Amino acid sequence: MLKLTNVKIELLMDYDMYLFVEKGIRGGISQCSNRYAMANNKFLSNFEPSKPQNFLLYLDANNLYGWAMSQPLPLNNFKWVDFLEVDHIDENGEKGYILEVDLEYPESLHDYHSDLSLAPESSVPPGCKEKRLLTTLYPKTNYVVHIRNLKQYLKLGLVLKKVHKILEFHQESWLQPYIKMNAQFRTEAENEFEKNFYKLMNNAIFGKTMENIRKRVDIRLCSNGEKAERLISKPNFKDRTIFC
Repeated sequence: MLKLTNVKIELLMDYDMYLFVEKGIRGGISQCSNRYAMANNKFLSNFEPSKPQNFLLYLDANNLYGWAMSQPLPLNNFKWVDFLEVDHIDENGEKGYILEVDLEYPESLHDYHSDLSLAPESSVPPGCKEKRLLTTLYPKTNYVVHIRNLKQYLKLGLVLKKVHKILEFHQESWLQPYIKMNAQFRTEAENEFEKNFYKLMNNAIFGKTMENIRKRVDIRLCSNGEKAERLISKPNFKDRTIFC
């Protein structure tokens, strides 16, 4: 990927910046907003002419990961800034922003947004012990969000109450050539293996950008006593399990 794009990505060395960006990674929403729905479809055998017509619609986004990775992405020149006029920012310009903000969810929007509310957040729902990604109508405090998402939230009615931090960076669509190449190869593929392979080539890059390397574990299987002693003496040794 780097060989094709020929870009040099700045390694983020500032620990506070790293944690700040990581705080904004939440995953994807998976939920059922409506327990049951029934259509009165004129093309089906159970259609009732006396009742209003309605239909069930299924939508799916093609190349969702590829599209996202073709957008302007952070590249270098990360720095904290003190002030930003959100309404005047070109989200496709040379500079991008990630902000930590407080948002108010006006009560007038609650009914309209109840099926899929904005600004999902990770929290522990009632009756659970672990965090889940929830779509709620509560106010958002210290919410880390990309400028592109923030502008969408404000356009749809949320109110910006306070800005705590602003991280600025230089952005480019530096992944786009690689994404387009794999998409073209997938279009030209002649079998399912090749189609899935080039799809994975794009999706895997997305996954690596989200990876939490602090959760990596280095496990060694050892059947030699001398080698085991060398491994145990290392400062990063944590524990051992003896298999009889």
